Amino acid sequence: MSVHLDINITWAQIGINQNPPRLALETHIPNLPRQTRPPEVKIKREEPRIEIEMSHVRGELGFRDPLPFARHNAALGREMAAAGTKRKAREGDRLARCCTGEKAIAAIARENSIDTKEVNLALWPTRPPVIKVDTGGLKIDVQPGGTGIDYAPARVGGDFTWGKVQVYLRQKPGIEIRAVFDARV
Repeated sequence: MSVHLDINITWAQIGINQNPPRLALETHIPNLPRQTRPPEVKIKREEPRIEIEMSHVRGELGFRDPLPFARHNAALGREMAAAGTKRKAREGDRLARCCTGEKAIAAIARENSIDTKEVNLALWPTRPPVIKVDTGGLKIDVQPGGTGIDYAPARVGGDFTWGKVQVYLRQKPGIEIRAVFDARV
């Protein structure tokens, strides 16, 4: 008989959980934003203007607007009608005195056959036109420019987490011994 020993050893095992320390840094670079407003210049120009009032000059030369032209010719027609009526009345009075021995019909015919015109020399226009001058000009509006700055300084921030090491028993140690008897021998 022989005895055989079977020994099984279970080694102890340990486990390690490790969290390394961590430093999370957060940085902000400095910021220097700049706002600029350019200067503005606004120029408004008024053109020069010339006004020439020539209605009285044109009227003297016989060129009128329709309404003054009609009034002038109506007055001229009334004047000529009145002069013609006076002339015919004088002629009638002369014909009525034909008994006085005057040869009125021959005299009236002779007077009407001769056309006399009255001539007046004048330089027209007698008054110059009215001239108004507006020289215009420049209107300048200046808005100055500017610069604004909003400074944000640099920042560094951090979040630190401590590291951890945790050790635990993962497997317990053990020894198992078995004796096996062999009867063949």
